[in-house]
Amino acid sequence: MKVLKKGDKGRDVAELQQALAGLGYQPEDAAWQTEAGDAGVFGEQTAKAVNRFRAGFGWDPYGQATVNTRRAIQAEVAALQRKLAALGLYQGAVHGRFDDATRQALAAFQTASLPGRTAAGGCLDP
Repeated sequence: MKVLKKGDKGRDVAELQQALAGLGYQPEDAAWQTEAGDAGVFGEQTAKAVNRFRAGFGWDPYGQATVNTRRAIQAEVAALQRKLAALGLYQGAVHGRFDDATRQALAAFQTASLPGRTAAGGCLDP
């Protein structure tokens, strides 16, 4: 696992963005695709989302996804997967990646828990 920072591109960045969005840290004003035309590009919006996540731990806002930051994100996702599995909503492996199965299980939980309200689309509200 390596530090991710502005200018980085690729699968690791896309997975980071997916996890941050799933945990409720997606940029408020736009989707990741607004950064350089595609997800998987670590730009200003990703840095802001990382800083919001880090602030929840009382960590300085470096604007980088350090190894400790990435491990903390994985731990948060894994904890969510375990909770959803205990409710019978998630049948996948607990691996700490916010994949489609995790999103679908979270959306199912939100739909069941928020009758009459629009669910958050499989994303948490931190």
